[in-house]
Amino acid sequence: MIWTRGQRISLQVLERPDIFTRAGIQRALADGISRNFNPTDLGELNTLTNVDWYVIREASLEVGLFGIQRDMPLLGAATVRFVAVDPQYRGNAVGTRTVLVAERKLKQEGYELYGRVPETNGRGLYFWLRCGFVGQHSITENESATWFRRISRG
Repeated sequence: MIWTRGQRISLQVLERPDIFTRAGIQRALADGISRNFNPTDLGELNTLTNVDWYVIREASLEVGLFGIQRDMPLLGAATVRFVAVDPQYRGNAVGTRTVLVAERKLKQEGYELYGRVPETNGRGLYFWLRCGFVGQHSITENESATWFRRISRG
C-alpha cells in the first residue's frame, strides 16, 4: 500500500521485512547512525516499537527505507528515525525528496516533522540542513543527538 508519493518517489508501507537483510540497506542504516558503525550491530530494527517503516521506491525500484515515530518527542510531532538509501542509488537527492514528500503528508495528518541525528554523524547533520531544517537544542537531558525542525519564515 502506498502511503504517499511525489517528486518521482513513493513511500510504500513495509510489508516484507526481508529488505532489512539486503547489504546495501544494512550499510545505509549503519551510515545513518555513524560512519564507523558495524551493520551487524543493527539487530532487529524492524521490531522497534512505534516505528512506522516505509519502503522508498523510485520508479519501480526499492532504493531505501524510511522510518518515522509519531508523537515523539511531543504529541503532534513525528520524528524521522531512519532515512536509509542504498549506496548504489545515492547522489540523486532520494533522501531529501523522501523527507519533503513525507513532511507534506505528515502535515496533512496534523504532524510537525522533526529530524534527529546522533552527534557522531556529521553527514546526517548536513543532510538535515540541506533539507531546510534548523538544529535545535536537545529535547532531553544528557542526549548526544541534535534535533532538527523547519522554522517558518514570515
